Amino acid sequence: MSTGKEDGEVSCLTVIGDQRLVKRSDLRLRPGAYAVICRFEKGEILLIRGKYNGLFSLPGGGTHRGEKLLETLQREVLEETGLTVEPGDYLGVKEAFFYFDPERQAYQVFAHIWECATTTTDITAGDIDEGKAEWVDVFSLKEDDCSGFTYEVFVEFWQKHRLWKYRPAATE
Repeated sequence: MSTGKEDGEVSCLTVIGDQRLVKRSDLRLRPGAYAVICRFEKGEILLIRGKYNGLFSLPGGGTHRGEKLLETLQREVLEETGLTVEPGDYLGVKEAFFYFDPERQAYQVFAHIWECATTTTDITAGDIDEGKAEWVDVFSLKEDDCSGFTYEVFVEFWQKHRLWKYRPAATE
């Protein structure tokens, strides 16, 4: 629930998955750019496994001052995965409230999301501050495996591309 009590508080998701009430005046606005990268032939999506909670999120992050969103997208994906991406379809924007415990800071995030293509799928970035990149089987991903808006975006992407077409045939 994003709206809080009458006294001007909002509920923010913490990095460990709890809810924390924060004064609206303490929120920092955080525009960001995130990528949906899929290996259709293998039925896999590239996600970041959170260092603090073990949950998956999309590769991406917040803009630096003066940085354009597509620059943010390419920089963040490169930092987190080692992959160079080519932005494709704009999938929309998601709003989220989160509290980043290590910094004791609350954010109101406006996450702009693009479908992206890569020239290679070899993850070359090591562990990052927030987690580790990995290819995840789209047929085993569950809502409880994901943080924030990640699963919602995944379902929309699943429906757009009818990912069930890529399910491997059952072997006997």
